[in-house]
Amino acid sequence: MMAEASLTQFFESARSQRTHGGMARYGLPDYGTPGWLQHLAESENLLQEYLAGNVSKRTLREALTRSDYPVLLGDSINRRLLAGYQTYPSTYQTWCKIDTTVKDFRTLHLKYKNTGGYLTKVDEQQEYPEAAKPAEGEYTYALGKYGEIISFSWEMLVNDDLRAFTSTPMELGEDARRTVENFATKLIADSTGPHSTFFTTERKNRLTDALTFDGLKKAWNLFPKLRSPSGQGINNRPAILAVAPSLELQAQELLQADQVWDINQTISSTKNTGNRLSTQNPFKALQLVLLDELPNVATTGTVGETSWFLLSDPNLSRGAFELGFLQGFGDNPIVIQQKSDAQTIGGGDAINGSFYNDSFNYKCVHAFGGAQKDHRFAVGSDGTA
Repeated sequence: MMAEASLTQFFESARSQRTHGGMARYGLPDYGTPGWLQHLAESENLLQEYLAGNVSKRTLREALTRSDYPVLLGDSINRRLLAGYQTYPSTYQTWCKIDTTVKDFRTLHLKYKNTGGYLTKVDEQQEYPEAAKPAEGEYTYALGKYGEIISFSWEMLVNDDLRAFTSTPMELGEDARRTVENFATKLIADSTGPHSTFFTTERKNRLTDALTFDGLKKAWNLFPKLRSPSGQGINNRPAILAVAPSLELQAQELLQADQVWDINQTISSTKNTGNRLSTQNPFKALQLVLLDELPNVATTGTVGETSWFLLSDPNLSRGAFELGFLQGFGDNPIVIQQKSDAQTIGGGDAINGSFYNDSFNYKCVHAFGGAQKDHRFAVGSDGTA
């Protein structure tokens, strides 16, 4: 494992490897300039035209003898990887607070103070009292590094295997997004359903009720009871309903109903006693998210199919969960090309990959981390009752 300093240097190098004349050694304009964009567009068009059958293999081979092609190919791979990453469905952005300004891989200390109280009435010419010092606490987490290497052989560049360049990066981008989603899901759940140390009966934020109107109402009514240590109310109004994928239709029915009937009647042959009360659906404003990775995390019995969560808006007050990403990259993986260790001797211009096996290697890297925060902003149920 790389030391923290080495990790930071690695990502700092990645930030600048394509700037300040870094493309000159390939005869290319600097990264991101109009000239570079034109070269990249030509490379993309060539690949698409070949895959569509509009360009001959001979023309492709001639283009592949240019030493700048692996560089352009790397940028094309990066674009395809990001396309797969950005289009793959994910939910953590909705129910986790997102921090894209984490500077390095050292442990991040998120300090907080348990405030909450009332100001003291001050009479005329009376000195103002000093406020009591609130209790302090902290949440901690550190970024981790995740990635894989994509290798393409020289033969793939001149044979008919170029379709791998369109599918493999997209699939790797999807894998990267799925990795973040799985990591986030493990903050909210474990094998038993709602995370057993974050959602507990002692904390009064764990239920066993199934996802029904009554179960949702019960979870909603717990939030006013989840108060600060000094007994004050906190800004933790429910805003999000997160459910297992198998509960999607059931959740939609609960949230999309315009009215809810509360029927409390005794019916007899002569007359009905009691009441029938119709009210506006109080849950209609909740945002529904599907935890697609929940069945892969909650693996005990059927809890991966029955668990559900009621959450506050993560961007209001302290929130329950947070994900952090490395500053300068944000919530995006990057592609880094391995430098060639081969050199053509005797003139001519040819593609140089690895000296030992002619391969071209591109590394997909993503850096992120996260933590559980305040349990008072979430209620979870395993849905087994």
